[in-house]
Amino acid sequence: MRRRVASSPEKVSGLVPMADILANTVGIILFILAFTVLHTGGVLIPKRLPMEREDADRKPVYFVCYEKRLLPLDGNLRDKLFKGLGTPTYETAESWVARFNRARVEDGFFTVEAGGEARFNRGAYQSIAELVLFASYKPKADVGDTQEGLRGESSLFNARIKGLSKDGRFLYFIVYPNSIELFREARDYAESQYGIASGWSPATEGEPITFDLSGNGGGTAIVPKPQP
Repeated sequence: MRRRVASSPEKVSGLVPMADILANTVGIILFILAFTVLHTGGVLIPKRLPMEREDADRKPVYFVCYEKRLLPLDGNLRDKLFKGLGTPTYETAESWVARFNRARVEDGFFTVEAGGEARFNRGAYQSIAELVLFASYKPKADVGDTQEGLRGESSLFNARIKGLSKDGRFLYFIVYPNSIELFREARDYAESQYGIASGWSPATEGEPITFDLSGNGGGTAIVPKPQP
């Protein structure tokens, strides 16, 4: 059990000047905020983003908001990184990962590159090779729907969501910093027009979108088999 230690009077009294400083700081911030509201005519526009959605009963349909364009992301494209590699064993784990790291696939919207490593844990009673694998999606430029065009009948966005089951699927947006307004437009349109729920997560500017292929951030363990 953790014990509570009482502070000495000297230490408690030392907090008073800090409280004064904090009070003064808060007062200055409130003054600046009040001045800003007066200067803008008292109009405050909230910028709200929805919380990330987690729903085990529904499958996500991915879209990426990148450079003010909406790109459909094919989650199954990453599976093609394994084509022709076969099944790794403990003995072939290192060479298998080396070949996996050279894999590269693409479609009209993304280039997908493989990455990973084999981590060996050699014990006295059991040895394990752990494969830590991921796929990096790099968006292509000047493809996908613009904010002005995504509501059109011929848009890629419209074509992909109008037949979706709102009970079995939901939209998952991955949003780069310069495309937040595009995300809002797409989310609101999907909800108002088709009743489809959505979730989102932010992407880092200049970085690809990375999917963990090992499961929950861990690795896929491979135990060596007895030699015949």
